[in-house]
Amino acid sequence: MPTNPSLPLCVEASLIEYTNQWVREHPDIFLRLYALADAGQDRGMWQRLARHSVASRALLASVADDLSPHLFDLGSATERSAELSAVLSQRHAPAAYTLICSSLPLLELHAHLRQFVDVKLPGDYEMLLAFWDSAILGTLVGQADDDTLHVAGPVLLPQQLQALLRPIAAWWYCDRKDNWHRIEQPNQDALDPVTQALVLTQAQEDALVEASVPDQVLYHLEQNRPTLFDQQLPHFKRYRFVREVLKAARKLGLEGMRDLTSFVALCLIYRQRIETDPQILQLLDQVQQKTITLSEALELMPE
Repeated sequence: MPTNPSLPLCVEASLIEYTNQWVREHPDIFLRLYALADAGQDRGMWQRLARHSVASRALLASVADDLSPHLFDLGSATERSAELSAVLSQRHAPAAYTLICSSLPLLELHAHLRQFVDVKLPGDYEMLLAFWDSAILGTLVGQADDDTLHVAGPVLLPQQLQALLRPIAAWWYCDRKDNWHRIEQPNQDALDPVTQALVLTQAQEDALVEASVPDQVLYHLEQNRPTLFDQQLPHFKRYRFVREVLKAARKLGLEGMRDLTSFVALCLIYRQRIETDPQILQLLDQVQQKTITLSEALELMPE
């Protein structure tokens, strides 16, 4: 398979290595390349893939077709056109798509992935498991070489992970720093995969909720108080700042989204003073001792 420099070289090299190995070991099985793309992350990429794919299927039946993540069949995994490689390089967001190699045809792989969209929670509740989001996918599988994950994982139990990955020969995703990762297949013979609907424990639910906290805080700040950030600061560096500040917020005993967001905003406003100003430190100590709330402390902050 010829190398095309339009596709990130690390992905290209990994694809070449993996697909060549596959052809040697499975000469009679056709390996297909799929893109699992999220229009919510990058609508332009979704539209370009729609024009260059063999066919596609939406993963979510409950939302408009152009808002659902789609599974795009890109044809042979061992032969890609320069035009397709160029399309794949035109991402406007790291999480625009993930790449999947599988011997399954489109309808069968789509049906397989659909089984993991809605998962059951304690108390007979249901949750959407957004594995098409790179950050969620990395946390679910516990990608060891991804240092951008807020919750390292793995969230899925070994049997659950094996069930998800069983028909997938290889899966690549891009992290927040624009680095690509290939998900390693678990030992297919070690465990019996789950066959019923995916059921998460309370600990798994809590881990997924925690994994989303920095994104939620950052979203609220960028939507409601965008001037607090240096406009030239890349998104990942904003995310990394929020993650670090959240550690300090937890030490103060702050939990709710309103308090967490307010504390991050406070740190952005006062910068270094948050660690040196006696009045601020005294107020935060009172918050930690629970003699006043954070909202009350904010009213007493110095100019």
